Amino acid sequence: MLAFEYAYLYQSETEIGDALREKTEEWVVRREDLFIVSKAGEELFPADGNGMIIPSDTDCLATWEATEELVDAGVVKAIGVSNFNCKQIDQFLSKPDLRHKPANNKIESHPYLPQEELIKFCQSKGISVTAYRPLGAPNWPWSKPEDISLFDEPQIKEIVLKYNKTPAQVNTGHSIFPGDIYFSYLC
Repeated sequence: MLAFEYAYLYQSETEIGDALREKTEEWVVRREDLFIVSKAGEELFPADGNGMIIPSDTDCLATWEATEELVDAGVVKAIGVSNFNCKQIDQFLSKPDLRHKPANNKIESHPYLPQEELIKFCQSKGISVTAYRPLGAPNWPWSKPEDISLFDEPQIKEIVLKYNKTPAQVNTGHSIFPGDIYFSYLC
């Protein structure tokens, strides 16, 4: 199974769509072998008059119910969540009329933010995890010049030298647990 992710935030929908269409038409991959993940949204970071990001007032449970209908209709294969904590996942799982539990939880995870407890919790519930930003986010819009890059972290450099690995191998390898962990490099 190949997993691809795109979302309005990454501004990559067209390119990924074109590449996937080309490869499926060439029979390099079959559509049923692809797991495509997306998130909707029209404004990247909606802000108020003071520049503070406005949190969404979307009712996640109502959205979930509507999305379950898409699974029931065969339009989508599975439903996942993004950045859900243990309490939020439990809220979904304890829903009396839940027909489809979350298949995946996409969370930020790297050596500075390992999220081990959340990953183990998800796996205990049969929910796979996608780790986004496994290499950190040195080019993220609000990164500061003084923020240390995971590639420049002294402990990471030590491990790179000791085991003859690349910084990327060390940074992605930190959070591999038994079970399904996927990495999203499009962030």
